Amino acid sequence: MNLEKTNIFVSHLKNNFSPHQDIKDIDYTFFIEQSLTNAFLSEIQFIIKYVLNKKSPGHDLITNYIIPKKDILLLTVIFISVLRLSYVPHTWKYSIIILMRKPDKLPDSPSSYRLISLLPSFSKIIENILLKELSQLYR
Repeated sequence: MNLEKTNIFVSHLKNNFSPHQDIKDIDYTFFIEQSLTNAFLSEIQFIIKYVLNKKSPGHDLITNYIIPKKDILLLTVIFISVLRLSYVPHTWKYSIIILMRKPDKLPDSPSSYRLISLLPSFSKIIENILLKELSQLYR
């Protein structure tokens, strides 16, 4: 019975989610390099301190509380490299997916469940940076 339910959920998730394609555009990479500013370090500090304050960790179990302040400069260099190269490490793309049943819904239907995706903290930081950069671009 559990194997059957598992296969139904696997089928449902495969049909609704697909991986992102790698970005290989040189102009895009150049644009990212040009848009980085000196405030990048303070932006990462802000994201770690306030934005990720109450977020659950992903499979790496790294929370913002255990990231030493002295290592934020090194992380900034890593994040700038991620943006410059348009390459996100594979381990940052993996998430833990938790299925939570919606209130007053039948437990046998896949649509009765809400997906919670627990991403690694570094992935959350880079997503916040990209969100800010893209939102500035479209203003």
